[in-house]
Amino acid sequence: MYCITSKDRGTIFTGGRDAHGYLALYAFADASLMQEPGMLSRIARILKLGGACISAKTNKTTLKHMSSTGAEVDAACATALDVVGVRHLLQEIGIWYNTPVVIYEDNKPTIAIAHNESSIADAGRHMALRMFKIKELVENKTVVLKYIETSRQVADLLTKSLGRVAFERLRDDLTGYLAYEYPLGNIHTPEGLVHLKIMQILNCGSKQWKDIQNSIL
Repeated sequence: MYCITSKDRGTIFTGGRDAHGYLALYAFADASLMQEPGMLSRIARILKLGGACISAKTNKTTLKHMSSTGAEVDAACATALDVVGVRHLLQEIGIWYNTPVVIYEDNKPTIAIAHNESSIADAGRHMALRMFKIKELVENKTVVLKYIETSRQVADLLTKSLGRVAFERLRDDLTGYLAYEYPLGNIHTPEGLVHLKIMQILNCGSKQWKDIQNSIL
């Protein structure tokens, strides 16, 4: 029924309307712990380019995770490996990235582990191989993990059932409609990045931007 009623919706590559920039590659990683038969977890990863989704994958894990952090590390590692593959493909057609690709993650311990700011707990020792791989990709500046609130985590679409309002909001961000209709308005975009893009468009400094904000308020 959903496919029939939404057949007029596709994918929009918004280009410069995306707050991350023109042809910017970024990703989302998420996991749901022990929500599958056999106490298995589900991981999901989404890659976006130019404001629209170019890759979306979800699968059950082959390991029984003992903590949500273990499942999130698994998801982050799988997402980072997808990023590596897409970066190589883009380089073949002449698109190079000199900065790490951002992976949005809603689990703070996973981010701390990936950035060597914390050690993995005993419950996550079985994740050692994936943990070291994501650490390696962060250290060589291939990817960087950034925190995002669960309510703005686009990969939530692929890990659990959502209510209509939450589903449609994340769907419109996933497919590029949100950035197309409201330039720089991605729901997952950090406020600071939006302000930076606006300053670039207006060609003004931080002090001038604050004056503009104050005048509006």
